[in-house]
Amino acid sequence: MLNNLHQHYLYTGFQMEKRGPQINHLSFADDIIIFTSTSKYSLQLIMKTLQMYEGISGQLINKDKSQILIPTNTPVDIMDRVVTITGYKCTHGLMTYLGCPLYIGRQRVIYFTGIVSKVIAKIQGWQTKMLSYGGRATLIKSVLQSLPIHLLSVITPTRTTLKQIKCLIADFFWGWDKEKRKYHWASWETLSLPYEEGGNCSFWWDDWLGIGPLANHYEYIPRFNNSTVFMFLTNGK
Repeated sequence: MLNNLHQHYLYTGFQMEKRGPQINHLSFADDIIIFTSTSKYSLQLIMKTLQMYEGISGQLINKDKSQILIPTNTPVDIMDRVVTITGYKCTHGLMTYLGCPLYIGRQRVIYFTGIVSKVIAKIQGWQTKMLSYGGRATLIKSVLQSLPIHLLSVITPTRTTLKQIKCLIADFFWGWDKEKRKYHWASWETLSLPYEEGGNCSFWWDDWLGIGPLANHYEYIPRFNNSTVFMFLTNGK
C-alpha cells in the first residue's frame, strides 16, 4: 500500500539527493520506518494509507511508541504541521530501530551509551563470582564480544565507544583487588591476537606441558625487586 503512493500525483517522497531514487519505507516484522517529505498532501496520503491498513488488518498503530525524526534546523511552522497531521511526537536527537541508533548529523558518544551499559551490566553481574582467567576469557568470547556484533554489522560507533568497551573487557579479564584495578600484564591488542601469533597466552599460568601451570612446579621463587612480578608469580594476581 505504501509503495503505491509514488503513483499519486500529489505525493512527494524522500530523496537523499535530487537525482537519486525516492526512499519509501523500511520494514521488519512489526516495525516500520517511513521516509517522506514534509509536504502537507504527502503526510495526509500517508496517514490515510495507515488508517486503511488499520481498518483492513484490525491492527492499530501505537502512537505512544511512534516518533517522527526531524532535523533540528526545521522551521517551527513545519514541525507544527507534521505533528498536527500525524498526531505523533517529534524528536530531534536519537531514535532506536532494531537496536541501532538513528540520528541526523554527526556521531555523538551519547548515542552509543546503550551498548556500553549492556557490557557494564553483564560484568557487574559476574563480579560476585569467583572466576579464573580461563573462565573470564570464556565469558568474554562467548558473551561480551558478542553483544556489539549486531551494532557493528550495521554502523561504526565512535572511537571513544570502542575504547570504553575494550577497557571494560580488559579490566574484567585482569580483575580487581580491593576496588583497585589489577596490573595488566599484556595489552588487550596482544591478548586479542590468535594463539599462533602469541595472543591470549601466559608463560607461567598456561598448561604448556600438560602437567599444570609452570608456576606450580617452580620450587623456589626469589623476592624480585619488582613486587608486582613477585605477587603475580606467588598468588597469580
